[in-house]
Amino acid sequence: MENMIEVRNLVKSYKSFKLNSISFDIPKGMIVGLIGGNGSGKTTIMKCILSLIFKNSGEIHIFSKNNDELTLEEKEKIGVVLDENCLPSNIRVSFLDRIFKNSFKTWNSKKYFDLLAKFNVDSSKRVKELSKGMKAKLNIAIALTRDVKVLILDEPVNGLDPLSRDELNDILLNFVKDKEHSVLISSHILSDIEIISDKIIFIDKGSIVKIGSITDFKDKYDVVTLLKEQYDNLNKENVFSHKINGDIYTCLVRKGTINEYIKCRTASLEDIMVFYLKGIKDEGTFN
Repeated sequence: MENMIEVRNLVKSYKSFKLNSISFDIPKGMIVGLIGGNGSGKTTIMKCILSLIFKNSGEIHIFSKNNDELTLEEKEKIGVVLDENCLPSNIRVSFLDRIFKNSFKTWNSKKYFDLLAKFNVDSSKRVKELSKGMKAKLNIAIALTRDVKVLILDEPVNGLDPLSRDELNDILLNFVKDKEHSVLISSHILSDIEIISDKIIFIDKGSIVKIGSITDFKDKYDVVTLLKEQYDNLNKENVFSHKINGDIYTCLVRKGTINEYIKCRTASLEDIMVFYLKGIKDEGTFN
């Protein structure tokens, strides 16, 4: 399968943080979810891919080409939404069309205003007059208005209501439907990541914990709730981590190995991340 983006042995060091030899692929036709806690390195990875910050070592290829050597035409094929608003606050939303039309060869004014209407963004307002959610919608509309091949989205749903998030999920699924487009998306709303992602990259403290399909995550783990004496009798090789509330133990376990307890359910992405980051580690190997 052809890759849109390839990251190999990426290292980026700061005084108090380091990306530790990160490697992964973003294949054509896939939505890849990048998950992890605050400060795990998600935004740093995206900024390295976009050449917004310098890497210490490693290689990044986009469209089979070194990311630092992309032409303006190739860069125009990358749509970006970062978790920060970089638009002039005093400018009207409608006037942004005139600016970007003169900046991007593939800018589509009709598509821009159609997306604004779909997202209920008032084009007559100034950027500073928009709510946080409306600014998020505006950034998404701008990213999608060009003839882009890959979308890199850092917390794009921050501030969006459930209906707007559902609309964005539909847009992203349609975007990759032809198998010629790809998406790399980070979000703290893991229920959305579960719905749309084909592959998950889970990072913590600058290192990759696990890469796999959504089924590699959701179909491998259960959450069980039991009493302390029941926990003590478990085969700990099937238990990855646990949390304690009095005499009640809640555990992340290998799927299907502990099913005699009533309170047992399939683990969600959020369960997996929380148990990994905050749970008390057991003997099971998280893979």
